[in-house]
Formats: sequence, C-alpha cells, structure tokens
Amino acid sequence: MKTESYFKEYNQFVIDQQKAIQELEQERNALESKIKIDKSTYKQLIMDGQDDKADNLYPVSYTHL
Repeated sequence: MKTESYFKEYNQFVIDQQKAIQELEQERNALESKIKIDKSTYKQLIMDGQDDKADNLYPVSYTHL
C-alpha cells in the first residue's frame, strides 16, 4: 500500500496548493480594489486642489534606490 500513501500525499499537496492559490487570488483582488479606490481618491483630491493629501496617498521612498 505504499502507492496509496503516495497518492494521499500528492492529493494533500494539490489541496494545499489550491488553498494557497485561492489566498493569493483573494489578496490580489483586495489590492486591485484598493488601487482603484486610491486612484479615484487621488483624482478627486487633485481636482479639489488638495495636492498635499493626494501626495500622501503615494509616499515616495528613496531607500530602494
């Protein structure tokens, strides 16, 4: 029954991978939604002349340069 244990192990691996993919897709969807909201908010702040608030939505970090 060694083969059976391999199938069980493989099936568990596949299930775990599917769960990981679903979690990543949920995270991606949440980030995409946040980006859309931020873009809309940014445009509205710029139109309202609130440039400083708009700039705070996208802070610049020079640590990666």
